Amino acid sequence: MKERLTLASMRFPLPAILVLLIYVLSPLRATPQQEPPAEGPALNKALARRALPGTHDLQLIVRLTRPSVVEWARAEESRAPAQRPSSAGGRSHMDLQSSRARSYQGELAADRRQFIENMAGLSGVEIQGSLDTVMNAVIARVPMEHYSRVRRMPGVGKVYFSRPQRLVLDASAVLLNAQSLWDKAGGRSQAGRGAKIGIIDSGIDFTHPMFTGSSLTAPAGYPKGESAFTNGKVIVARNYINLLAHPQPVSNASDEVGHGTFVAAEAAGNQVTAPLATISGMAPGAFLGNYKVFGTPGINDTATTAAIVAAIDAAVADGMDVMSLSLGAFDYAVPSDDPEVAAIENAVAAGVVVAVAAGNDGPGTHTISSPGSAPSV
Repeated sequence: MKERLTLASMRFPLPAILVLLIYVLSPLRATPQQEPPAEGPALNKALARRALPGTHDLQLIVRLTRPSVVEWARAEESRAPAQRPSSAGGRSHMDLQSSRARSYQGELAADRRQFIENMAGLSGVEIQGSLDTVMNAVIARVPMEHYSRVRRMPGVGKVYFSRPQRLVLDASAVLLNAQSLWDKAGGRSQAGRGAKIGIIDSGIDFTHPMFTGSSLTAPAGYPKGESAFTNGKVIVARNYINLLAHPQPVSNASDEVGHGTFVAAEAAGNQVTAPLATISGMAPGAFLGNYKVFGTPGINDTATTAAIVAAIDAAVADGMDVMSLSLGAFDYAVPSDDPEVAAIENAVAAGVVVAVAAGNDGPGTHTISSPGSAPSV
């Protein structure tokens, strides 16, 4: 049987100087997603289309009425403007680690515990996770018959459906005059020095030469997450396999596809000598955060909205300066009803630069899928 080669399973020659966080290919045209009817047979039919494959269950992101930590901090800033702390790259960030922010985070946790207790009265409900940084929400797997009851529960602001998401990077643009940018940074190795880039993708092969042998040392407070999949450059490793559609044997932050490793190499890979050229990422001095939302090929070829929103929430909480999402939805959702857009808008408000695949399906309407449709991307 012929072996399938992926970026994660071989040492590879990248094609030239790679661009930092510009991703533009998407294979399918997105189609509009409609909100389900309020009640009745039409609702049941609409819910069935959103059920997890082979089940009668829905994966829901239940957004609660109280603001997230970022939304609360933004309101606090508007009432009493204060100087934001700066990151290594000089970009200001919300102070989400202050004693007041931590206290408010505790209040949200208590509210969510009460909500989860209320959910326990519904048979067959599985609580899969909770968020608080960019969205105050609970992620749950819920039998379809309980959907209307969940929407009416006290403290619920909005209920989002978790949808499948696909990888969309097939090629990269070449950034012209990169050498002059490196010169301004003090040399190639200094480009991006101290910045933290979160890669929300299929994982990162931290053993690849473009991420090893680095002079970087993880800053104070790192590594975070699965430390066995980190080093001096990859300083965060988290996986969201439990939020994907199907159970799978691999449940760690390793890259089973190769896509995330490629994206990370573009962004911040160390300089290495390949057969045809010396290559590097655009910001070799940057640290990387690995947020795995795609699973085993043939089992979980797609991610879910729930996994992506959870990864965005964690990346902001982990202090990432830049966030890369080279992925997109199969359908179109109105940005105001899209949980990924809501999460990204709050990430940007917190001071994070977010780069998302836009796709090349234009020029018609609905050709930029979520989350590339977020206004602040």
